[in-house]
Amino acid sequence: MRKIIKLSFLLLLHSFFSEAQPQLLNKGVLLYQGSVGSNKLTSDRFWFRDSSVIYEQNSDYKVSHGDTVIFEGYETYKYTFFDLRTLKCQDYFSFSDTAAVESNYTVESGDAPGWNFYIGHNKKSLDSMFCLADTIIDKKTYKRIRYSERRPDYDYYFEETYFFVCNIPINNLVNIDKRLEKKLPGCMLQKIDMHQLTPYPMRDSTLFIPERNYLTKEEEKIFQQWQRNSLETALPVLTIEEVRKKPFLPIKYKQHPFYKQTLKWESEQNSNN
Repeated sequence: MRKIIKLSFLLLLHSFFSEAQPQLLNKGVLLYQGSVGSNKLTSDRFWFRDSSVIYEQNSDYKVSHGDTVIFEGYETYKYTFFDLRTLKCQDYFSFSDTAAVESNYTVESGDAPGWNFYIGHNKKSLDSMFCLADTIIDKKTYKRIRYSERRPDYDYYFEETYFFVCNIPINNLVNIDKRLEKKLPGCMLQKIDMHQLTPYPMRDSTLFIPERNYLTKEEEKIFQQWQRNSLETALPVLTIEEVRKKPFLPIKYKQHPFYKQTLKWESEQNSNN
């Protein structure tokens, strides 16, 4: 079995609203799109309400049995509910208020429970960041900040350019660094371009697209129930390392006759690692 996990970028999530940011949205849906080089564009989604997030975790899959490809594609393997105040997470195999909790765990500040969601990540030096001139893309004006990092001992050098849109209703989930909010108050990060120059050239692009600023009634029900589940579940509390060792396969193929056999093989492989 071959699994290709997409490269994702740092997001900073925190649970308290900044007084400097007007028109803050406290609920909605954000679309996360990423591409690596000339590879295909991937799209993921996360829902937010107040200081909680639900996000779908996807991966590229190709599962074969002999010369026969059983399933292949970019598919969802679980949904994660993340309470930003308590740093507690629960995983689910369906996006429903009746779904059962599959895993219960906590994370430390700086841990990534799936996507690279980080809390309080302020390690990038402000001395390595500087403002670029505004640019216009598709008739939209963006403010830009560039970050560069060089490690001569490893012949490593890369640059990240952050694109912000201002004077729009924003959410409080997508940030690079709390300190940068003071530089661009009232602005929302919508794009990151990464250019690695050495030791080998590589380009990545990430987009954060506000899909809507409301939740449906069904989505509200899911948030309410999953919030209750986070407080009431009797499942043991795991570490994120233990959760990462669990096998993960596409949810849509759970009824496939090969699914259980592959799940067993995955479990045995992970236990030997």
